Amino acid sequence: GFNAGQIRYSNGSGISGGVGNQSSDPLFALPAQGDLRISPYSPCVDAGDPADLGGGLDVLGFPRYLDGDLDTVIRVDMGAHEHDNLLF
Repeated sequence: GFNAGQIRYSNGSGISGGVGNQSSDPLFALPAQGDLRISPYSPCVDAGDPADLGGGLDVLGFPRYLDGDLDTVIRVDMGAHEHDNLLF
């Protein structure tokens, strides 16, 4: 139900246009076991909207504003789970 370009900073097949979108394998931790956290090598780490300053918690209760790829630049991740290098 979205027009081309309405979805931004998302990962998935069938997303056309839009800023920051990708259609690559999100590299979930253990998808066969239902663990849909993103792995340290996921292209979704630190790939969310740079204008989103985070705040709040992800679906597991972890902070939404972490430096997931340890490059000293803090940016939210794509998806419902924020990657945390200490817990992976």
